[in-house]
Amino acid sequence: MSIKSARIVSNGEGQIYHFETFDSMDERMHRGSKLWQILPCLGVALLCIPFGVMLGWPSPTYLELLSEESPLPISIVQSPMIAGFLMFGNIIATPFSGWSLYGSKYAILLSLIAMSIGWTLIWQATDIYYLLGGRLIIGLGNGYAVGHVKTYINEMSEGNLASILTRLVNIFMIIGVVLSYIIGIFTNFRSFPPIIVAVTIAIFSIIFFVPHTPSEYVFFKKLRQAKKMLRRLKPAANPEIELAILKGKVVEPHLSIIAVFRESSLRKNLFILILTTFIQQFSGAPATIVYCQFIFYYLYVPSPEICAITYSLIFLFCNILSTFYLNRFPKKTVLFISCFFSLLSLCATVCAIYLNLKEYWEFIPLVTMLAYITSHTSGLGAVPFTFSEYLFPKNARRSISQLQIMFFSIFAVIITKLFQVFYSAFEFYAIFALFASIAAFGCIFILIAIPTKPYQQ
Repeated sequence: MSIKSARIVSNGEGQIYHFETFDSMDERMHRGSKLWQILPCLGVALLCIPFGVMLGWPSPTYLELLSEESPLPISIVQSPMIAGFLMFGNIIATPFSGWSLYGSKYAILLSLIAMSIGWTLIWQATDIYYLLGGRLIIGLGNGYAVGHVKTYINEMSEGNLASILTRLVNIFMIIGVVLSYIIGIFTNFRSFPPIIVAVTIAIFSIIFFVPHTPSEYVFFKKLRQAKKMLRRLKPAANPEIELAILKGKVVEPHLSIIAVFRESSLRKNLFILILTTFIQQFSGAPATIVYCQFIFYYLYVPSPEICAITYSLIFLFCNILSTFYLNRFPKKTVLFISCFFSLLSLCATVCAIYLNLKEYWEFIPLVTMLAYITSHTSGLGAVPFTFSEYLFPKNARRSISQLQIMFFSIFAVIITKLFQVFYSAFEFYAIFALFASIAAFGCIFILIAIPTKPYQQ
């Protein structure tokens, strides 16, 4: 046994020697370094909550705004435009999410200020332009910040831990959706936004006190703080050597989308990524989240508010399951099973609406919808987000991830608009028939196109 240190301890009767071994010291230092990696990363990931709340905000709010007693009257035709402006902001800002003059932490704080302004505009809205502007600004803030959140996590943690913490970005966003459904029960259009403004300010305060990454300290020429942070993050490493590595680090150039498109194997994978994202979105999840409470209200399901919360909680649980557990299984298998059962549950929903089965049991539409969101989220809803790692080389992942977010947002806008168009022009079951047809196409596409093995350099 090797002795790290010894100290004299009084036990009231005399003095005894307390010896501390290298093993116990290493274990304590390891635990401390993990806390220094995890807690700040959890702090910056909280940024996704205000965006997630705005993502779910239409569900409890649209029924009030579409009613005759609306404090700010809108039409059903305007509702997808209001929903879409959030994603427009996300699309516009995403290409700039890797750029910052002062590092990731300050970029995240700037985005939170933008989100606070957006929520304040919603709070003080007197016409539809306030709603459009507020949602656009919140989308801009999120689109710009998410890339910086991932950069911060990757600089503060390493290996598998960094991968796990990065996945929390989507989880915190979905937690925001769940919160919006819950808060919506106890508030109205005017009292909802100030609560989220306060939440956003609280998150800003938390992130303000998280430490900079070692790379940021080097950029600011604060080498003493950089070494101090390196000791906390990597207690077993020599801080002088780690600092020298950071100072002399050559950043590997990122592969642009154009460069990806020029290479035939990557071009094929890019097509697979885009089409899988299309199937993910057009099989209906974004529209059912935006119009969740509206759907249950229209189908005369008892307590549509509680049904919407149940729907969102299952959405959250299945995302966690898919993100942290189902990724262990072959992606092609998980995607096919998810898409196939989504198809079955969508067909059941069409039958329930068309045949008016709620006359036999009023909760039948709820059961089929819950089966759908469980099937969709447990694979098709989460697995495509891992394709930037699964189908592309490491130096292309940043640009591919940005492109995927942009297509994800574009498809979400389109399918949300289609929901409104189908609702206005056809019977209510028609939109679910469209979702089912996309899911059927998805099953065929997954069997034919999705590779069984990850990309190899």
